[in-house]
Amino acid sequence: MLTMRRLLNTQPRKTLLHKLFFRVAIFGAIISFRPASAFLSPLVPRCSFTFRHEVSSTIVCMMAPHRVHGVDSMWNSLHHGSNTTFVSEIEDDVFAGSNSWAKKVYRALNAATKRKEPGKLIMIRHGESMLNYNKTFTGWIDADLNERGIRETEHSARLLMERGYEIDVTYTSRLKRAIRSSWILMTELGQIYRPVYKSWRLNERMYGALEGMSKPGLAEELGEEVVQAFRTGLTTTPPPMTPDHPHWHMHEKKYADVKPEEIPVTESLQDTMERTLPLWESRILPDLRSGRTVMIVAHANSLRGIVKHIDNLNQTEIQSVAIPNGIPLVYKFDKNMVPIEQEGAVSPLTGEFLEKKGLLRAALAKEAELAASVPGYSTDGGGFRGNANLPVMDARLRGLAKLSEARQLIAATSLGVPPPLAPLPQAVPATRVAYPRLVVPKAASSPPSAGAPDAKNAQEHDQIIVIMRHGKTEYNKLGVFTGWEDAPLANEGRIEARNAGKLLKRHGIELDVVYTSWLSRAIETAWLIVDELDCLWVPIVKSWRLNEVGREGCQGGSMRGWGSSMCDVSD
Repeated sequence: MLTMRRLLNTQPRKTLLHKLFFRVAIFGAIISFRPASAFLSPLVPRCSFTFRHEVSSTIVCMMAPHRVHGVDSMWNSLHHGSNTTFVSEIEDDVFAGSNSWAKKVYRALNAATKRKEPGKLIMIRHGESMLNYNKTFTGWIDADLNERGIRETEHSARLLMERGYEIDVTYTSRLKRAIRSSWILMTELGQIYRPVYKSWRLNERMYGALEGMSKPGLAEELGEEVVQAFRTGLTTTPPPMTPDHPHWHMHEKKYADVKPEEIPVTESLQDTMERTLPLWESRILPDLRSGRTVMIVAHANSLRGIVKHIDNLNQTEIQSVAIPNGIPLVYKFDKNMVPIEQEGAVSPLTGEFLEKKGLLRAALAKEAELAASVPGYSTDGGGFRGNANLPVMDARLRGLAKLSEARQLIAATSLGVPPPLAPLPQAVPATRVAYPRLVVPKAASSPPSAGAPDAKNAQEHDQIIVIMRHGKTEYNKLGVFTGWEDAPLANEGRIEARNAGKLLKRHGIELDVVYTSWLSRAIETAWLIVDELDCLWVPIVKSWRLNEVGREGCQGGSMRGWGSSMCDVSD
């Protein structure tokens, strides 16, 4: 059952003002006898979007049948073309899009009851992708996680669970390896209803013309020193990417809201770190100051930029900082937002990695080894050695084997070294190339074809709103009234969601934003659809206003037992 704590999206406070806030929220819920169109009205100003290059908008609303009646006002707003900013940078509860009295009351009460202590900051590097495994310059190529990366991320979630962390808000990049990592983390923690913001400012470093090229192959042709300068030099920039590059990013719809001059064609490490700071100052820092626990799921170099800023590191210190995959780095702050050095901090950082000392030491040593030389390249006369001399899996470095739920909760403090994980299938060796000619291994996500619509040349068409009910749950199958009970999707429901995504894809429908409820059956349906459409970067806005109708006296009861005379049978 969803609780009022989730509705308020805050931690309990034993103060008179908090009790008043709680009662006001209950009173507001009790008096909501307005028609459904008024119930959905706060969503209206945010259902039409103006994109650069006049890209039209497609909106999906995942909701229960009772909410469909209110879509007339939403559609009228869409039809008349009201303008708002691109939602990926303002993804929030629907109060963010409304100037009503409710918003003013909410802000005043929230400001009066906000926590005095700053929130905690959790930073996690995404799990491994196949291009990471193949030792390929990845950058902004939208490579997905491989099986090992999924395990690393699951392990990261268990480390957070062991320490009892609850996330208030998540920030991630627009690259699917980071977005999928954040989804796995929030799913494992049971907090998928929390807001997730996807910003290009958290993308990995843009490697220019080197993207898609083999690291060891390039070192064979140019020499290791040249390639190392591209990889680790603070101010060294690789050759810029040109429009004929197979992974030219200017045409990708996920960056349609970014000014053309802001999309990099190459970046140094310093450029990447500075790119993250506007997001830090405008969004993340205010969240921390208000007491929220913030999780950032991003990439090695973008995370290093934030670390450099927090710990005020110099140029030499930041180049020595390593952030392993899947090991949370946690910062705590005093009231002046000065980082508090943690007991388990590794110099020069003041934050703490949530991993046992032996495993953490091995992981950091491995990262230092990778930074010191070109991965997969040998100077002993063997040249490019591919994956021959690398272990298939080292459990100490790549995370613990997946533990059973009982062991996570009961014996997490006495974890031993797990048995090795099952080996991955042999990866396709990275191609040896001659610089500057580009030979690109097949990426997990292919670039748009010449004839595909993109942010620059998309033809205008009518704006579309797609209304869809969530997939089937076990409650639905058993004929049980659900309401706000947070029943997950059944296997049949997941298949239905995947099939819905395939159907939209066959009709050529591309999404720009998804609205859904705070109930996991709707959120997971939305996720599976955008995953099937290969557009994980699309903002998914979650609002309690799209929740199923409450069923006092009926929730959890059998439809057959109660009968339609007492409770509405559609769920």
